[in-house]
Amino acid sequence: MEAQRVPGRIITIFLFLIVIFLYTSYSACIVALLQSSTTSIRTLYDLLHSGLTLGAYDTVYNRHFFKVRNIVVTSFSMVGGWVQT
Repeated sequence: MEAQRVPGRIITIFLFLIVIFLYTSYSACIVALLQSSTTSIRTLYDLLHSGLTLGAYDTVYNRHFFKVRNIVVTSFSMVGGWVQT
């Protein structure tokens, strides 16, 4: 599918520029969210009681990690292969 005439080419270039602008805006928003700092979560206890949903695959490594770190997993339940709060 190729734009044969001038109006078709102009529309194609315009749509391309719109898509590039939207992609750049979305990427910048993600970067801004990742760079924001918070002081409300400093420990695993704060994370557990923050209201965020935590998840991990039910693998041997994760079972070993939670056991070694003495992380309380009694508040977790298995839902569809994921460990969630």
